[in-house]
Amino acid sequence: MSDIQVKLFKRAEELFFRLGIRNLTMDDVARELGISKKTLYQHVENKEDLVKKVVMVGIDEDRSAHCSVIETAKDALDEMLGVAAHIIHQVRQVKPNLMFELQRHYPEAWALMDDFHTQNVKIWAKNNIERGIREGLYKPEVNPEIVASLYVATSANILNERFFPHGKFAFEEVIRQFMTHYLFGICSLKGSKLLTKRLENGALKSLSN
Repeated sequence: MSDIQVKLFKRAEELFFRLGIRNLTMDDVARELGISKKTLYQHVENKEDLVKKVVMVGIDEDRSAHCSVIETAKDALDEMLGVAAHIIHQVRQVKPNLMFELQRHYPEAWALMDDFHTQNVKIWAKNNIERGIREGLYKPEVNPEIVASLYVATSANILNERFFPHGKFAFEEVIRQFMTHYLFGICSLKGSKLLTKRLENGALKSLSN
């Protein structure tokens, strides 16, 4: 994917975040992006292809963001809280029903996101657990493979309207609650004390403001 295409798809992503996907026509997209429809079709085959490529760019950004957090985190807890901050930043930009539209009307694009979450996020979560155990912040009896799978399965359902209807629960608060309970569940005594201190210092408070 060329730099020009990445910039184009990033602009389209911002448009989808702001206005949603389903009701936008390709004419609307071209007009909002300030390009001709002909130019738009030089880069995509149709709307489904556009959505798919926008998702691909987003996945690449998520992968880079995770790598950046891992490289700069002081420890496993700092890493987990950094990822939570990144997720919250994304959620704040997204139109509430965007994920529902994506899942229901653009199954190929949704499958790309789901595969990334299931495979890559599980690997990252497993590595984080192993790091936390080495650092003495997580309980040594925690099974990294099983708990990483539980993390992926639970976090995936944060976007499920059956459990968390948009009108009743704010995604940010759901993520904050999930992350807090997940971490306290796997933390050792040392880790729990450090996590409590960081929470008292506002580590997750900013995520719910």
